[in-house]
Amino acid sequence: KFDLGENYSIASQPRASLIPNPAHNGEAYLRLKSNKVEEVSIRIMDLNGRILQSFSSTSESAIKIDLKNEASGLYFISFSTDNYSETIKLVR
Repeated sequence: KFDLGENYSIASQPRASLIPNPAHNGEAYLRLKSNKVEEVSIRIMDLNGRILQSFSSTSESAIKIDLKNEASGLYFISFSTDNYSETIKLVR
């Protein structure tokens, strides 16, 4: 894993995926590759690193990412659990 600071990391084997990517009608789903249920903190950021949304969920099902009210473009979806964090690019 390469660490690019608090907000960004590149994992050698990602633990999540965003489907579909690009987002369809402004919606995508974050699916975690985990066998256990965990509390997940999610942040949606624009290209400038500005946090547009921040919320928590559990990893037991797909987590809806809603960008309907945002402009078309590139976004970063950052998520973290107690012992892991990852950031994935999402196209709107």
